[in-house]
Amino acid sequence: MSNQALQLPTMRGVMGDWVYYVTLLPFREVSDRIKKTTEVHSSKLLRELIQRALTPRSKKIAVYLRSQPQRFFNAIVVGVYDGEPEWHQLSVRRSELFDPASLDDRVAESLGILTLRGDEKLFAIDGQHRVEGIKEFLKENGHAENLEDEICTIFVAHSSKPAAKLQRTRRLFATLNRYAKPVSLTEIIALDEDDVVAMACRDLLENHPLFKGGRVSIKNQKNLPPTD
Repeated sequence: MSNQALQLPTMRGVMGDWVYYVTLLPFREVSDRIKKTTEVHSSKLLRELIQRALTPRSKKIAVYLRSQPQRFFNAIVVGVYDGEPEWHQLSVRRSELFDPASLDDRVAESLGILTLRGDEKLFAIDGQHRVEGIKEFLKENGHAENLEDEICTIFVAHSSKPAAKLQRTRRLFATLNRYAKPVSLTEIIALDEDDVVAMACRDLLENHPLFKGGRVSIKNQKNLPPTD
């Protein structure tokens, strides 16, 4: 883990009774600072509840990062144990283009800088495979010193001592994973630009005369009903 302080451009938000921080984390910092849950906490129960089994999927992610110039990920959610991250609210100055007097208080109070001192224990609550894929990618590419990639990261703070805090962590992990919905086959066919079968299917649907004129029925089920 890096022991250096790190300043990050950040928005602070509130949802329910969680205060969270949305920022941009360079790939190198992801690799250096975010640990596997097994390295962060000795509790076997907490490890089993938080850490999903890492599969060869992380290697596939590394291949994707290495081979796709148009790579992009959605945000990862990172838990913070120990340490004392500091939030510094920014004040917006008046310019010819903008008058901060018209700025809503909620917006003004959400802009700032988050400082990590380097002694925090960070682990991925959601996005473990992406984190491990980034680490694998950097390991294969000599840490990629000129790499400018950043990933959107949501930090939520925890305490490593009170049992109630651990319960909150487990609930958050379960919530994020319970309501996560995998991409459907229909969406893959309609949108994927890397899957050759999806691309061929779209080409047939868009250009081949046999599939025009309302001849294709799209249903959210495996079999067509007898009335179709």
